Amino acid sequence: MSTHPDPIDFTDLTTESYQARSNQNSMSMRPNVTEHYWGYEVRPYEQLVDIAVLLRATCGFLTVATLIAAVGLWLLPSTVFGAQAMVAKMTVSLLLICAALVLARVVARGTCVRVQIDTAAGEVREVVDGMYQSDIVLAHYRFDAIDAVDVIAARSSASFRQVQIIIKGIGPVPAGDGSPLLIAVLRSRLASDFGLENAH
Repeated sequence: MSTHPDPIDFTDLTTESYQARSNQNSMSMRPNVTEHYWGYEVRPYEQLVDIAVLLRATCGFLTVATLIAAVGLWLLPSTVFGAQAMVAKMTVSLLLICAALVLARVVARGTCVRVQIDTAAGEVREVVDGMYQSDIVLAHYRFDAIDAVDVIAARSSASFRQVQIIIKGIGPVPAGDGSPLLIAVLRSRLASDFGLENAH
Protein backbone atom coordinates (compact mmCIF):
# COMPACT_ATOMS: atom_id res chain seq x y z
CA MET A 1 0.00 0.00 0.00
CA SER A 2 1.04 3.58 -0.45
CA THR A 3 0.05 6.88 1.03
CA HIS A 4 -0.01 10.36 -0.37
CA PRO A 5 2.80 12.51 0.98
CA ASP A 6 1.63 14.75 3.78
CA PRO A 7 2.94 18.34 3.45
CA ILE A 8 3.39 18.49 7.24
CA ASP A 9 6.04 15.78 6.94
CA PHE A 10 8.22 18.20 5.05
CA THR A 11 8.35 20.62 7.97
CA ASP A 12 9.93 18.05 10.27
CA LEU A 13 13.31 17.30 8.72
CA THR A 14 14.99 15.51 11.61
CA THR A 15 15.82 12.24 9.85
CA GLU A 16 19.43 11.08 9.53
CA SER A 17 19.39 11.36 5.74
CA TYR A 18 18.46 15.03 5.94
CA GLN A 19 20.97 15.75 8.68
CA ALA A 20 23.70 14.18 6.55
CA ARG A 21 22.66 16.24 3.54
CA SER A 22 22.52 19.43 5.57
CA ASN A 23 26.28 19.19 6.06
CA GLN A 24 26.75 19.33 2.30
CA ASN A 25 26.45 22.42 0.16
CA SER A 26 22.75 23.20 0.08
CA MET A 27 23.16 24.93 -3.28
CA SER A 28 23.80 21.54 -4.91
CA MET A 29 20.36 20.20 -4.00
CA ARG A 30 18.88 20.23 -7.49
CA PRO A 31 15.26 19.03 -7.77
CA ASN A 32 15.13 15.42 -8.95
CA VAL A 33 13.51 15.85 -12.40
CA THR A 34 13.45 13.17 -15.10
CA GLU A 35 12.52 14.13 -18.65
CA HIS A 36 10.16 11.93 -20.71
CA TYR A 37 8.68 12.17 -24.20
CA TRP A 38 5.28 13.06 -22.71
CA GLY A 39 6.61 15.60 -20.18
CA TYR A 40 8.64 15.16 -17.00
CA GLU A 41 8.56 13.52 -13.60
CA VAL A 42 9.57 14.91 -10.20
CA ARG A 43 10.76 12.58 -7.42
CA PRO A 44 11.22 13.82 -3.83
CA TYR A 45 14.60 13.67 -2.07
CA GLU A 46 13.13 13.35 1.41
CA GLN A 47 12.19 9.74 2.21
CA LEU A 48 10.18 9.36 5.39
CA VAL A 49 9.51 6.08 7.16
CA ASP A 50 5.75 6.08 7.49
CA ILE A 51 3.03 3.50 7.93
CA ALA A 52 3.13 2.53 4.24
CA VAL A 53 6.82 1.57 4.50
CA LEU A 54 6.20 -0.40 7.70
CA LEU A 55 3.21 -2.16 6.14
CA ARG A 56 5.30 -3.09 3.11
CA ALA A 57 8.01 -4.59 5.34
CA THR A 58 5.42 -6.53 7.35
CA CYS A 59 3.86 -7.89 4.17
CA GLY A 60 7.31 -8.99 2.98
CA PHE A 61 7.80 -10.96 6.17
CA LEU A 62 4.32 -12.51 5.91
CA THR A 63 4.91 -13.43 2.26
CA VAL A 64 7.99 -15.46 3.16
CA ALA A 65 6.20 -17.02 6.16
CA THR A 66 3.18 -18.15 4.12
CA LEU A 67 5.39 -19.66 1.40
CA ILE A 68 7.37 -21.58 4.03
CA ALA A 69 4.11 -22.75 5.61
CA ALA A 70 2.75 -23.90 2.23
CA VAL A 71 5.87 -25.98 1.56
CA GLY A 72 6.25 -27.13 5.17
CA LEU A 73 2.74 -28.52 5.15
CA TRP A 74 3.89 -31.23 2.74
CA LEU A 75 6.90 -32.08 4.93
CA LEU A 76 4.76 -32.99 7.93
CA PRO A 77 4.48 -36.76 8.42
CA SER A 78 1.07 -38.07 7.54
CA THR A 79 -0.28 -41.07 9.40
CA VAL A 80 -2.93 -41.77 6.80
CA PHE A 81 -2.28 -41.36 3.10
CA GLY A 82 -5.96 -41.25 2.29
CA ALA A 83 -7.78 -39.07 -0.18
CA GLN A 84 -9.17 -36.79 2.53
CA ALA A 85 -5.70 -35.96 3.90
CA MET A 86 -4.40 -35.16 0.41
CA VAL A 87 -7.38 -32.93 -0.39
CA ALA A 88 -6.99 -31.09 2.91
CA LYS A 89 -3.26 -30.52 2.40
CA MET A 90 -3.79 -29.38 -1.18
CA THR A 91 -6.57 -26.97 -0.18
CA VAL A 92 -4.58 -25.39 2.63
CA SER A 93 -1.46 -25.16 0.42
CA LEU A 94 -3.40 -23.41 -2.35
CA LEU A 95 -4.91 -20.95 0.14
CA LEU A 96 -1.46 -20.16 1.55
CA ILE A 97 0.00 -19.68 -1.94
CA CYS A 98 -2.87 -17.34 -2.89
CA ALA A 99 -2.29 -15.34 0.31
CA ALA A 100 1.44 -15.16 -0.49
CA LEU A 101 0.70 -13.86 -4.01
CA VAL A 102 -1.60 -11.12 -2.65
CA LEU A 103 1.02 -10.10 -0.09
CA ALA A 104 3.74 -10.15 -2.77
CA ARG A 105 1.75 -7.63 -4.82
CA VAL A 106 1.70 -5.29 -1.82
CA VAL A 107 5.46 -5.74 -1.32
CA ALA A 108 6.18 -5.04 -5.00
CA ARG A 109 4.27 -1.76 -4.86
CA GLY A 110 6.42 1.28 -4.14
CA THR A 111 5.86 3.81 -1.38
CA CYS A 112 7.62 6.84 -2.89
CA VAL A 113 4.98 9.03 -4.54
CA ARG A 114 6.25 10.66 -7.74
CA VAL A 115 4.54 13.51 -9.57
CA GLN A 116 4.30 13.24 -13.35
CA ILE A 117 3.65 16.39 -15.35
CA ASP A 118 2.14 15.20 -18.63
CA THR A 119 2.29 18.24 -20.89
CA ALA A 120 0.99 16.20 -23.84
CA ALA A 121 -2.23 15.13 -22.08
CA GLY A 122 -2.46 18.27 -19.91
CA GLU A 123 -2.59 16.50 -16.56
CA VAL A 124 -0.68 15.94 -13.33
CA ARG A 125 -0.43 12.37 -12.02
CA GLU A 126 0.61 11.03 -8.62
CA VAL A 127 2.15 7.60 -9.18
CA VAL A 128 4.09 4.90 -7.34
CA ASP A 129 6.14 1.99 -8.64
CA GLY A 130 4.19 -1.16 -9.43
CA MET A 131 5.19 -4.66 -10.42
CA TYR A 132 7.31 -5.26 -13.53
CA GLN A 133 8.48 -1.62 -13.91
CA SER A 134 4.89 -0.36 -14.21
CA ASP A 135 3.35 2.72 -12.63
CA ILE A 136 0.28 2.72 -10.39
CA VAL A 137 -1.68 5.97 -10.70
CA LEU A 138 -2.96 7.17 -7.32
CA ALA A 139 -4.59 10.36 -8.60
CA HIS A 140 -4.63 12.57 -11.65
CA TYR A 141 -5.66 16.19 -12.09
CA ARG A 142 -6.26 18.29 -15.19
CA PHE A 143 -4.19 21.47 -15.56
CA ASP A 144 -7.35 23.60 -15.22
CA ALA A 145 -7.89 22.20 -11.69
CA ILE A 146 -4.59 23.71 -10.50
CA ASP A 147 -4.98 26.90 -8.51
CA ALA A 148 -1.37 27.87 -7.74
CA VAL A 149 2.21 26.71 -7.34
CA ASP A 150 3.83 27.51 -3.98
CA VAL A 151 7.32 27.16 -2.55
CA ILE A 152 7.39 26.21 1.13
CA ALA A 153 10.53 26.60 3.25
CA ALA A 154 11.51 23.88 5.69
CA ARG A 155 10.93 24.84 9.32
CA SER A 156 14.37 23.68 10.46
CA SER A 157 16.42 24.94 7.50
CA ALA A 158 15.79 27.81 5.12
CA SER A 159 18.21 26.21 2.64
CA PHE A 160 15.80 23.38 1.84
CA ARG A 161 12.43 24.04 0.21
CA GLN A 162 9.56 22.22 -1.42
CA VAL A 163 7.32 22.99 -4.37
CA GLN A 164 3.62 22.34 -3.76
CA ILE A 165 0.96 22.26 -6.47
CA ILE A 166 -2.32 23.59 -5.05
CA ILE A 167 -5.31 21.66 -6.44
CA LYS A 168 -8.73 23.31 -6.24
CA GLY A 169 -10.89 21.65 -3.61
CA ILE A 170 -8.15 19.16 -2.64
CA GLY A 171 -5.14 21.04 -1.33
CA PRO A 172 -1.38 20.87 -1.81
CA VAL A 173 0.44 18.11 -3.70
CA PRO A 174 4.20 18.06 -2.96
CA ALA A 175 6.10 18.14 -6.26
CA GLY A 176 9.82 18.18 -5.53
CA ASP A 177 12.30 19.63 -3.09
CA GLY A 178 15.76 21.16 -3.15
CA SER A 179 17.70 24.36 -2.59
CA PRO A 180 15.91 27.72 -2.85
CA LEU A 181 17.50 28.96 -6.08
CA LEU A 182 17.09 25.70 -7.96
CA ILE A 183 13.59 24.98 -6.64
CA ALA A 184 12.51 28.42 -7.90
CA VAL A 185 13.41 27.31 -11.44
CA LEU A 186 11.18 24.24 -11.07
CA ARG A 187 8.37 26.39 -9.66
CA SER A 188 8.60 28.73 -12.63
CA ARG A 189 8.57 25.83 -15.08
CA LEU A 190 5.52 24.28 -13.42
CA ALA A 191 3.66 27.60 -13.37
CA SER A 192 4.47 28.13 -17.06
CA ASP A 193 3.32 24.64 -18.02
CA PHE A 194 0.09 25.02 -16.04
CA GLY A 195 -0.62 28.41 -17.62
CA LEU A 196 -0.47 30.26 -14.30
CA GLU A 197 0.67 33.85 -14.61
CA ASN A 198 0.93 34.48 -10.86
CA ALA A 199 2.73 31.63 -9.08
CA HIS A 200 3.01 32.19 -5.35
